[in-house]
Amino acid sequence: MKKSILLLFSLLFLSIGAHSQSKSYQALKNNFDGKTDVHSFKVGGFFCRMVLGMAGEWEFNEAIKDIEHVRLITIPSAEFARQDLSVKGFKKLLRKDSFEELASIKDNGDDVTIFLQSSGKKSDCYIVVIEGPSEIVVVELKGTIDVKMLMDKDKELALQNL
Repeated sequence: MKKSILLLFSLLFLSIGAHSQSKSYQALKNNFDGKTDVHSFKVGGFFCRMVLGMAGEWEFNEAIKDIEHVRLITIPSAEFARQDLSVKGFKKLLRKDSFEELASIKDNGDDVTIFLQSSGKKSDCYIVVIEGPSEIVVVELKGTIDVKMLMDKDKELALQNL
């Protein structure tokens, strides 16, 4: 009987770990959930690979085969201001949650910042913050991305298009 209870608790803790998400993203979602013009959704890794396949991008499937889920939330900039919050404050929260900044890019007037929270295990957590003039988009990606494979495929495709 004790072994059964121990096994049950072990499975419970393993399943909680498998579905974990970043505290920072969850805090952001909880804070803005249900507000006007705030939209969020979550899709599993299988769906991501399926969409790539439908788009004819099969060559990238191998690089993202270990993606567990992708979550996305869009928040109007005005809602941040209404709650007296800032994207800079959210980025500070990410750093407190053990995320490190990988890159910061300006793209057509948007500020794009990529963060990584490496667990040292199989799954990492990536967060992309896209700060536009009228809305903020935050994407959380849980799993492992083979960046080298992505870069190799990108180079290969660029050579084919010459």
